Amino acid sequence: LGLFTGIIRDVSQRKELEQEVINTAEKERERIARDLHDDLGSILTGIKLGVESLAEDLARGRSPRAAAAESMAELTTYAISKTRAIAQGLRPVGSEPEDLSSALQGLVKRIDGHSEIHCHVHCPGPPHVRDPIHANHLYRIAQEALNNALKHSAGTEITISLENRGGAIVLEVKDNGSGLEPNQRHDSGLGLHIMRYRAEAIGAQLQIELRPRGGTRVVCTVPASRD
Repeated sequence: LGLFTGIIRDVSQRKELEQEVINTAEKERERIARDLHDDLGSILTGIKLGVESLAEDLARGRSPRAAAAESMAELTTYAISKTRAIAQGLRPVGSEPEDLSSALQGLVKRIDGHSEIHCHVHCPGPPHVRDPIHANHLYRIAQEALNNALKHSAGTEITISLENRGGAIVLEVKDNGSGLEPNQRHDSGLGLHIMRYRAEAIGAQLQIELRPRGGTRVVCTVPASRD
C-alpha cells in the first residue's frame, strides 16, 4: 500500500511540475512579446522617424546620400513589421476577455488563404476567457489541432468553434477527413501530448475522437470554476 501511495504521489508531483513548466513558458513568451512590442518596437519607431527626417533634409540639399537614407528608412519599417509579427506569434491572444475569439478568427484567416481545405470559425456569443494564460493555452490547442487536421485529415473542411455550454468554455476543432490512425488515438505523437499537457495545465478536459460520419473531433472543455 505504501509503495502504491508513493507511486501516485510521484505521478501527481510530476504532472504538477509539467503543468508549472508549461505555464512558466507561456508567461515567459508573454514577457518577451511585450518587450518586443513595447520596448524594441518603440526604439525602432524612433529610429525610423529620425532616418526619415534625415532623408528629407538630404533630399532638399540634393545630397547623393538621400537615396541611401530613404533605403535605411524602408529597412527600418520592415524591421518594425517583423518585430510586431514575432511579438504576435509569441502572444497571439490579447489580455482582454473577448480576445480569444478574434485571435481564432485571425488564425483561420491566415491559413484559409493558403490551403485547399476550407477553414472557418463558429463562435456563437463567444465566452469571455478572463485568464490570459488560459486563453493562450486554448489558442495553442486549437492551433495544434488545426495543423494536425491540415497535415493528416485529407478532408475538405475544418471548423473551429468556441462557445459556452452549461457554464463551461468549450473549444472544438473538427474536420471531415479520414480520421486518426489507431496508433494516433493512443496518444502517440508529440502534438497530441502537448495538447493534453496544455489542457491539464488549465484544469481542462481534452477529448480526441472519431466522428460518426468521418473525420476527427478535438474537444477541450474548461469548467466554469477553472476560469
